[in-house]
This record gives sequence, C-alpha cells and structure tokens, in this order.
Amino acid sequence: MFDENLILEQNEHWSTGKANPSYIKEYKRIVYKKLLNGLANNRIIILKGLRRTGKSTLTFQLIEYLLENNISNKHIFYFSFDQSKAELKELLEFYADQVLQEDIKKNKIFLFLDEIQKLEDWQNKVKAYYDTYPNIKFILTGSANIALAKAKESLAGRITFYNIGTLSFKEYLEFNKLPTEKIAKNKIKPLLNKYIKQGLFFETMGMDNNELNDYLEHTIIDRILYVDLPVEYEIGDRELLKRIYSILLDNPGMLVDYQSLSRQLGRDRRTIEKYISYLEYSMLLKRVYNYSTNRLTSEKKLKKAYPTIIKPTFNQEGKIAENIVLINSNARFFYRDAQKREVDFILTEPVIPIEVKYRNDVQKKELGGLLIFMKKYNLKSGIVITKDIEKKSKFGDKEIVFIPLWVWLLKSE
Repeated sequence: MFDENLILEQNEHWSTGKANPSYIKEYKRIVYKKLLNGLANNRIIILKGLRRTGKSTLTFQLIEYLLENNISNKHIFYFSFDQSKAELKELLEFYADQVLQEDIKKNKIFLFLDEIQKLEDWQNKVKAYYDTYPNIKFILTGSANIALAKAKESLAGRITFYNIGTLSFKEYLEFNKLPTEKIAKNKIKPLLNKYIKQGLFFETMGMDNNELNDYLEHTIIDRILYVDLPVEYEIGDRELLKRIYSILLDNPGMLVDYQSLSRQLGRDRRTIEKYISYLEYSMLLKRVYNYSTNRLTSEKKLKKAYPTIIKPTFNQEGKIAENIVLINSNARFFYRDAQKREVDFILTEPVIPIEVKYRNDVQKKELGGLLIFMKKYNLKSGIVITKDIEKKSKFGDKEIVFIPLWVWLLKSE
C-alpha cells in the first residue's frame, strides 16, 4: 500500500496551485517546446533518459505550464515509482475518491508517472487505462532503455518517445546566457572545453574535478549499479558489474570482445555479456553496431561500447571528441571491414558517414575507411569532425566536409 502523505507531498499543487518550486528552473530545454505540442494530442508521452538528465524538471515545468494555462490543479496528478511502490489501479482509485471526488471520466486528466519501468507490467496496465479512459493524458518518464522499448509493441500507435539526453553544447551556452550566434571563435573553444569537462549535467556546472568525480560516482553510477539494476535483475556480483563498467568508462569506443574480457576478469563469458546488457539497459552505456543494410547481420557483427558520461580525469582529446559526437548524434552504427578499415559513426535516414579526427592536420591516407565506405554504398559526401579545420575537399567524385567539433555540435541540433 502506498503512503497517502507522500502523494500529498508530491502533489503540493493541489493545495498551493503552483508546481513544486524545487524542480522549477527558468531555463527550458530545447525539447520543452516539443513536449508542449505533445500535450495537445492524446498520445502517451514517454520521456526516457539517464538518471539526472532533467526528466523530473521537465515534468514539473509541464505541470507549471498547465497550471498557468487554466488547467485545474486537481486535474493534474503526479506519482513517482522511484519513491514508493503502488499499483496504478489503487492510485487512480485514491485519486478519484479523495482528490477529484467525482467520476474520473468526467474531465480531462493529466497523469504524470515518474520512473514508470518500476511498475511491473506497466505497459499493459497503462494500455488498459488508455483504451478505457480517453480523457486521461499520460506523461511518463523512465531511465531503463529495454523496459521502455517493450512499450513499442504493446502500445504501438499510442506513444511518442522523447529522448532526454545530457545537455547539448547549445543548451549549455543558452543556460549560461551566451548567444550562440555571436560568440567569437577564439572564445568558443574554451567554452567547448568547459562544457565537455563539467557541462553535461545542469548540476555539475562550476564543479572542480574532485566534486564532479564524486557526483558522477555516487549520485549516478553507484545509484544505478548498486540500487536500480539489482532491483530489476539478480546480480550475483555487483563489484564485477562495477569493474566492467570502469573498463568501458576508461576505454570509450572499445570493441566489445566478451572472450577477452572474460579472460581479463576471470569470469564466465556469458556473465560478462549479460552484465554489459544490463549497463545498456540502464543507459549508462551505449553499444553501436557494425553497419550493414541488413539489421540482423549488423547485430551479429562486432560491437563498440561508449559510456554516456565522461570522466573528468579522462584526458585523451580524440577519444573525448568521439564520445561527445556519439552522445550528441544518437548514432547506432560504425563501420569496420575485413581489412580493419573503419568509420567512427554511420547515421541513417539518410546514410551519413562521420569520422572524428580531432586535430588540425588530417591527411588523405587517414580517410581511407571513409572513402571506401562512401564508394561501397554509393555516397557522394561524408563528414570529418576536426578541431579547427573548416572546408570542403573533393576526392574524385566524392566530397568530404571538414567541420570543427563546436560548429557541428551547434548545427546538429
């Protein structure tokens, strides 16, 4: 049974008429306007993303918007499954009896459910209410990728996903009230370095390396490894899980060789593979697949793993830039052929190959993988992300666009 006092605390707008001020921030993320548009239709909204990326802040900003636009405070209900267990049925019965004091079908209701993946069989329970109560607008959040992906089948045609990632470079500049169109080139590079070092999360801005390392370790990583994942899975060795993640965190973009990791860690290969899948489930990690036009073939081939956060003590510029591109592009593929010629990322719809060369001297011989991929898939252009080089170069009938990382980050919005 849930705690009724907790529900009253979570819904203080019932008594004050205002959204919880501890979550309200002046700055609105780029996705906020899209979410407002999403409120206008009847589709289920799902905000998914890593812990501490601001899903709850966006939730309460939406509640604030509804209250300011004449939606009755009693017609907005918020519940966090992260704070308490409950069944959806008992929550809605309590809400109808104790708050609305009328038939729940009588008015438009906005139902905000935080960390929805912690409700067992949540997708079918939400579906049942969605189909029975068309007046309920569901706004859900979650930080477990696979659990949320299950909804694509049972809730097909009823949902819209919004990926809530870490702050983009443009958002970092906007949050700090820096005009993205008017910053001089010589000033934007230090800002880019600052963004990479401490700006991926709202709460980490201004932290030094020790503070940031402590925040990432204890507020995000350990919470997920030692609390969230063991609730979902039977994890026999939590320290092994931590060791695997530490290896991947120190080696962004490494090829995932389960057999090699098994020998290195002295543990069964199947356990290693299973634990890495848990890390991806939690969104601490993202695997990208070797590109093929056949999806099944891609999933059977080599995989690379990238952490979705960056250690403040990690100092390999090229790898950091590569990781930042992955985080900001949502890429799902890379390319590597039998001769080990590679392209860092392959975007799809349309197909765009991206190679990251974070320096100011890029030779043609370093672009072999990119040109081979373009020839194989009959592409006219590709992208190389650099430190400062900004130009277009022709290689036969192929064009390669060289773009500085900061320019690409601002344009990738």
